[in-house]
Amino acid sequence: MSLTHEQLDNWFTFHSPTEETTPKYAALREAEYAAADLCAWLATCIEDRTIPGPTFHDRVNTGCRAFAEVIDANCPDSADKSATIRCVRLARNALNEAGAAMIAYSEGRAPLPSTEWLERLNGIARDQLLLARWQACSAIACGGR
Repeated sequence: MSLTHEQLDNWFTFHSPTEETTPKYAALREAEYAAADLCAWLATCIEDRTIPGPTFHDRVNTGCRAFAEVIDANCPDSADKSATIRCVRLARNALNEAGAAMIAYSEGRAPLPSTEWLERLNGIARDQLLLARWQACSAIACGGR
């Protein structure tokens, strides 16, 4: 795919927030922070070596879905929006994998996962949530083009 000068100019120009976009950016930041609370919760579980509990996956899926819904409501349909949702899904996957490993250990189905590995998964999740917000902001700033 060849890029046009118009696309490059749009993508690599700073788009100042406007009265219309400012509340969208704020909603995205708030939703990202709410989803990131899942990472903080998991970090506490990892540090304390406590098991997240049977509602872990529901809590992760609900929190990540809420972020995705804010993205959907505020971003124009575009490749950036698709990339944003993919980032949220990857964050959910990393959180779910860490939780599943901890739960499997507690049920005697798997060895104790290393703290380093669990922290890496949690870090991946946090990074993906941040990348999701950045992509969403790009979708808004560039008007979905």
